[in-house]
Amino acid sequence: MQAKKEIEELKQKLAALSASDTRQAPAVPDAPVGMPEGSGTEAGTSYDAWIHDYLKQAWLLSKYQVPSRDLEATVALVFDPQGKLLDYRFLEHSGEARFDDSVKRAVLQLKQLPKAPGRRLEREVVFNLKELLE
Repeated sequence: MQAKKEIEELKQKLAALSASDTRQAPAVPDAPVGMPEGSGTEAGTSYDAWIHDYLKQAWLLSKYQVPSRDLEATVALVFDPQGKLLDYRFLEHSGEARFDDSVKRAVLQLKQLPKAPGRRLEREVVFNLKELLE
């Protein structure tokens, strides 16, 4: 009997908290997706976001293949005006050969951007093992 009373009290408290919720919905729920630095007329994500997502999906390495999860490598990518990957180079290696090799394999899969930037595009990408495993 006591348990039912406690449950009922908890339900009432929850209802009161829900009624007093001061969080608000976004001001413009149907606002277009995009980046402030964008220069196009279409809604969409920036090259940085696309590159990050693509490389994260292309990257493969088991956490059991490396001795530590605190690994990070930085790579510079260069694309031509048509969006083709021209060059890449490590700015910082992680110090773990297996991790660096997995980064290289992911980068080599990125051959073309989804849309031509119309100019030479250079980007730095940080591969962080903890983030990649999420």
